[in-house]
Amino acid sequence: SDTTIAASDIAAVDALTTGAVSAATVTTITGTNTEVLAAYALNTATTTTGLANEAITVSDAVTVAQANALNALTTGAVTATISEGDMATLAGLTETGHAYTVTVTDTTATGLSLTQLDAKTTVAVNASAVTTITGTLAQVDAALDANAATPATITGLSDVAVTYTGNATMAELITLDGLTTGLITGATAVDATALLLADNGATPPVNTGLVT
Repeated sequence: SDTTIAASDIAAVDALTTGAVSAATVTTITGTNTEVLAAYALNTATTTTGLANEAITVSDAVTVAQANALNALTTGAVTATISEGDMATLAGLTETGHAYTVTVTDTTATGLSLTQLDAKTTVAVNASAVTTITGTLAQVDAALDANAATPATITGLSDVAVTYTGNATMAELITLDGLTTGLITGATAVDATALLLADNGATPPVNTGLVT
């Protein structure tokens, strides 16, 4: 009748009887990745029944592939620390809404890949290792906005260098400059260079450092 149960306890109870064990009241399963998988294997074998929509909390770090295998077992949210940190591998996370603790290890990432990763976990993405983000102005701005949000859903981007593609207005550049202390590199659609040296068109112009 417990709503939260250790996966190892499910296996222990299952081993005590030749009849099917009903786990229909369980709402949360905890344990190591191996223990959780073993519990759901019993459910597949029908010696334990009723598992399909529980939240899962895994005590050891798991790979992206292991996280995907866990979330395929249940419609509930999976809470886990992801052991891998490169963006190419992290992009392989297949679902959203899970509580994955993720630490990015790449030093360069696209704004789009960061926001896509952010959407896959309810825990703030640790991007402290990232020193440069790239992408369109909208993509890099979205990643920096997530870093500046309260609460932040991405962390560690307040001093990153930014390289954006496409054009930017003076107002957009000033906004972007306010989101990071790092160097901003890209094109601009503003015709009058003098305007770029002005802080929102102040008189007299104030050099913001956006253009040298």
